[in-house]
Amino acid sequence: MSAESLGALLSHALVAYTIEFDNAFEDRMPHATTRYGVSAKGRGPWLVSLVMYANCMRYVDERGIKAAELVKAARAHANLHGMHRWGYVKVAADKTIRATANGLKARELWRPLFAEIEERWAERFGSAAVHELRAALTDVVAAIRLDLPDGMPILGYGLTTQLTTKDPAPQTAREGGSTLAALLSKALTAWALGFERHASFSLAIYADVLRHVAGRGARVRDLPLHTGISKEAVATALSFLERQGFALIGTDPSAGRTRLVTLTEDGRALKKRCDRALAACEPRWRERFGDAPVERLRSALERIAEQQSAGRSLLLVGTDPLPNGWRAKVPTPNCLPDFPMVSHRGGFPDGS
Repeated sequence: MSAESLGALLSHALVAYTIEFDNAFEDRMPHATTRYGVSAKGRGPWLVSLVMYANCMRYVDERGIKAAELVKAARAHANLHGMHRWGYVKVAADKTIRATANGLKARELWRPLFAEIEERWAERFGSAAVHELRAALTDVVAAIRLDLPDGMPILGYGLTTQLTTKDPAPQTAREGGSTLAALLSKALTAWALGFERHASFSLAIYADVLRHVAGRGARVRDLPLHTGISKEAVATALSFLERQGFALIGTDPSAGRTRLVTLTEDGRALKKRCDRALAACEPRWRERFGDAPVERLRSALERIAEQQSAGRSLLLVGTDPLPNGWRAKVPTPNCLPDFPMVSHRGGFPDGS
């Protein structure tokens, strides 16, 4: 058994899948970005990630849908103000939400990408490995008594995982709900809810930032490279930790004006509490779902995660940016996040 938590293994697979999916969409959709201008295919809506399709645009077409109906269908809150401002939807006087021409084009490009990326994975990791991962996820997700969204929810206050309802309910069968991305998202959302219920703290902040700050602290500039999340996501997490009295941000006495984050006494106590909560997550799943299904899922995820080419993880190989993609213009992290940092800024899994 690897030292990685089951949640981290789920996150690595989902983030890698999402980045590969997003890269393909970026290559085909005319779009614009704040920092990197207009795409080679021309101007279009502001670029967003898979979550904005899974939990929003999949349900918004030319006929329209009311906001309350959208939340009910998606089981997650969408950033409707953003999707309107970015050019994907328009809102009528009666509050009906309809897809714009760009939104309709994006829908048509997004829809087939799930099958395409899964086919790429079958070629890269082996069809048997991907089939086993799908089967293991299906068994565990079927046992979760929550009707979970098909994409990761946008993180709420304190970067916590928030659902529109936590009432027990069987999974709803619907088109697109059994994609590999949806299965990974549901399992990881359930994992996060369990952790946060016992830790009373955000799994995103703990897994991606707090866990990496120990002893003498960590240089702020190093955290994006070592955690796989963007510098914007690091800044948001550190700001929350500092405001709550869990961390102090100062200068590194050994490196001039380099910023250094250290934990306060309360921060160290919080980290220990989160360590215990994480350690208890998998035993609780084994008690709840059975040893065999959880072990099968862990083994399937490890089989994917351990495959390498030229000493490099095949999960990371799949995230390599296209030459003209925006990710080619930013530093490439050497790892994948231990939990997706899905923000309102477009839903990108690393908080970009």
